[in-house]
Amino acid sequence: MAGQGDKVALPSITFGWMGDKNEFQAGDIAIIKIKFLENSLGDKNSVFSRDLLNFTLSVNGKKGNNSYVSGVIQYLDKDPMSWNISFTTIRAGRFTLVITDDHFGIMDPSLHFTVTAGHIYPPACIIYWMDFINEFVAGSKVHLFLLLKDAFGNSISSRNNEPNGSYFKVFSSYENGSIADQPDISHSGWNELGFFGLEFIPRTSGSLLLHVYGNNQSLSGIPLTFIVKPGSIDIRNTLGKWKYKTNAFQVFSRLEMFIYQRDQFENLVPGFYPFDACVTERTSSLSIPVADLLFEEVAGGIQLLSFIVSIPGQFRLIIFDAKLNESIWNLTYDFSVFIGYCHHSNSFANGSGLMSSIAGRTSSFRVYLQDLYHNPSPVEIGRLRVDILSENRTLNSVPIIIPLQNHEDNNDAWMSNETAKFIHGLPSNIITNLSLQASQFNVTYTPQKCGDYKIWIFCGNIPINDGNPYVMKVSPGLVDTSLSSVAQFQPNVKTHIKNEVLVRLVDSYRNPISSEQTKLRLLLLTENNSSFMRWEFHDNRDGSYTGYYMAKDLGAYNMCILFDNRHLSPCPFEVHAYEREYFSEANNDSIFVWEDESLAFDVLSNDYVVVRNSTTIEFSILDVNGMYYEEVKAVESNPMPDIHACYSSNENFYGNDIITLNAMNDNGVQEARVPAFVAPINDIPSINAPKFIILESKEASNGHHLFEKQRDVFELVIVDSDIFNFSGNKSLFIVMISMEVNEGTLSTTLPVNLISSSELKIQGSNQWQPLQTFVTISNHFVLKGKGLRFRGTISDCNSAIQQLHYQDRGNDAVLTLKVNDLGNYGCYPDCSEMTSMPLCNEVIVSLIKRPVHRLEFLVLRYIIILEIIMMLLLGAMLLFFICKCLNALHRDRRDSFNVTPFSTGENLNRYNIFYLLLFVILQRNGCEGKEEIEGGKNSKRMIEGGKEEILCIADIPPRDLDFAFVKLGVACVKLGVTCGLRRMKGVAGRPGLQPRPATPYIRP
Repeated sequence: MAGQGDKVALPSITFGWMGDKNEFQAGDIAIIKIKFLENSLGDKNSVFSRDLLNFTLSVNGKKGNNSYVSGVIQYLDKDPMSWNISFTTIRAGRFTLVITDDHFGIMDPSLHFTVTAGHIYPPACIIYWMDFINEFVAGSKVHLFLLLKDAFGNSISSRNNEPNGSYFKVFSSYENGSIADQPDISHSGWNELGFFGLEFIPRTSGSLLLHVYGNNQSLSGIPLTFIVKPGSIDIRNTLGKWKYKTNAFQVFSRLEMFIYQRDQFENLVPGFYPFDACVTERTSSLSIPVADLLFEEVAGGIQLLSFIVSIPGQFRLIIFDAKLNESIWNLTYDFSVFIGYCHHSNSFANGSGLMSSIAGRTSSFRVYLQDLYHNPSPVEIGRLRVDILSENRTLNSVPIIIPLQNHEDNNDAWMSNETAKFIHGLPSNIITNLSLQASQFNVTYTPQKCGDYKIWIFCGNIPINDGNPYVMKVSPGLVDTSLSSVAQFQPNVKTHIKNEVLVRLVDSYRNPISSEQTKLRLLLLTENNSSFMRWEFHDNRDGSYTGYYMAKDLGAYNMCILFDNRHLSPCPFEVHAYEREYFSEANNDSIFVWEDESLAFDVLSNDYVVVRNSTTIEFSILDVNGMYYEEVKAVESNPMPDIHACYSSNENFYGNDIITLNAMNDNGVQEARVPAFVAPINDIPSINAPKFIILESKEASNGHHLFEKQRDVFELVIVDSDIFNFSGNKSLFIVMISMEVNEGTLSTTLPVNLISSSELKIQGSNQWQPLQTFVTISNHFVLKGKGLRFRGTISDCNSAIQQLHYQDRGNDAVLTLKVNDLGNYGCYPDCSEMTSMPLCNEVIVSLIKRPVHRLEFLVLRYIIILEIIMMLLLGAMLLFFICKCLNALHRDRRDSFNVTPFSTGENLNRYNIFYLLLFVILQRNGCEGKEEIEGGKNSKRMIEGGKEEILCIADIPPRDLDFAFVKLGVACVKLGVTCGLRRMKGVAGRPGLQPRPATPYIRP
């Protein structure tokens, strides 16, 4: 458009957008091109001069830098007929732009432009709770509303590209900063109100702080406070723990167990839930009556079960819900009751090892067990337990407990003075027979980490010293120069400036050592010693020391740090001294801006930069009024660009890296390399394990092999992400692993170099004991017990798991795997620096015996039924043959008399009388000596073979039966023959009585 004043003839001027682009995104640079027509400049009467032009840009009535645009700059283009005005768009919307020149009266209101919101800038996004509710139940869905904005505060609507599912991440923490939960976002997207919604499920209960990150940047107003309440109680997830971490109880003492009422996410559920408990004898499963069973709530979600044990032996405790008929954690708790009378107040410990110790040195103390009347109270060797734990319970020292014999007792089981003097440091009255009892014990331990410790002593479940721990302090050992080092120094320094070097002193167990600054000395190895100044070392009270030096001349200096005239690595280290102009210097910028205005400035304007292509690494804004707008976006400026780059390393990577920057313009391509150092952090070790393992029905001689790669489809392996960036994914990190079952025995094979750190739990004991006896074969040994624990590398742990065998007792069991990384997480640049608080991980694997298949069960049932039928048939056949044999024996006995019976059935009387058939056979010639029997009738004479036999038949009434027998005997005697009698008794007309033939006979 051409503007014309009243008195001055103005040339023709056109206004337009560079490249006809009038649509921008917030943060883009817009350029207006002003073109002068050559014909209008050729007018000689024109008094117009381009040097007097001063254009003013107004947007929505606001001139210059305002809340809509910023960085307004006018400049001449390469073409002498062109004039450019550039600015940065800030506010989203459609705007009218007016360009004016007050001196010549130029105005052009014809330009319009549209600005859309820029990319999401998480620090500017605002987050809300749905319906302003911030109380939830674990396991329920939580909804969040996000008002997405760009870096300039413009709201982003659903018409823009929405973020992907992995853009936002949430996690919750406790007030002390520790991580509580890291839930996954289950749903994200826009709603009808124009808000972007997030949905996740919290699992950890408590008063928490919610952190929401977008593209690794925290959102505005974070963290948000919210409360997560536990869900309903889950009986199978409820857990019981012994109060004093032991399942051995002294007789007539009180058994105490904590019951943790938990929901499905293992949150404590407050309230008093009605549980029931029963005690059974372990071997016979007989129920033991408990009279004083007591449940009481001692904390939110924690009950205390207690009762007095009055019978020694092995028992089993079952805690269950009577209504649901389910036991907690699906487990039973075995415990033992032993005979002892140890008193918690009268028993005590004494010795220098209770007060202090030195890392790496063996310390000791003695424990004296006494009863209520101050008499010695001997107990079995394994009943004494000593726990040596640090203040935060992350470090422990393994004690060695040696039973002692009282001098007044005369027993052959203790070691003589002549034997003990050959073993340095051991008492002379050590009990060598571990089956005996003792009331005095010698406890030795060798701490490795310095700090404050507490020593707890228990006799079974009886805490010594009234339940109060002994406080002991472990001091660091002597300085180990092979592990101590020069931790930090600057390879390039300024001359005439006091520079620093940091030294770290540790002992052989990497404990920091303080108060040794007098033994440190900085040694210069170069010749120009006169131009070099040094100062004494300063103790930082954390094992580090700061030394100071100054180089006056330019050049290279080789230095060494000496401790007590011994070199510390690295030695030597080289330092180059340069002039001050060699180093860039950054200075603070002070700016002033009015309300509703914006300001663009060059942050490098008052800084000293050695090289031209410099970038801003980090900046911060400090407002004395506390009213500045925090959303700041850096844009490229001309002529010195200020470009920000965000570096994100790969997951679990740490160490040295290089950032390569390529810049290209009309003059070519320039490449720069920026070194970057990524500091490591400790990651918790992970255990890949299934929730359950099904055991085969057939058990090998050494037990069930729990994991075998060729057989199983699941993985049972330990992984520590801290070692992935080492060569070959291997490192010498030492971790501690423990494997324990509630019932049964575990066994595995370990190399001999792990003997010193191997420990085990035996049946009936809840105390870790060092390995006492072992047999090595091919540089390996077998570790066997209820629980196994050792310290080794990740490779050693996985090898032990792959060779793990389990011997069951006929019931299902639970395998607990625990891994402690001991605080190790990196060896760059120095392992001594890469230690932190130890992190632990624990998984529980259920060991389930394989159930019988339905087809196998049916076949087995049919086989049992068939066997029963076959047994019945065999029994019937056996009975049949027995009867047959008896019948045959009876016939043989009857036939053994060698007589011929005669049938006399035709002479039987059928009228309710007894018949006695008498056959008198005379075996002689003729019928001499015939005797008539009184009452006899129907005589008959038979002659056969020249022998005369006289048959006499007599019918005798029953009342004369005895008389007939007498008469028969008299007749036989008179005749001189041997007589026999068979009778037949028959009843005619009476059912149920059948006649039985009887044959009388006479044998000569």
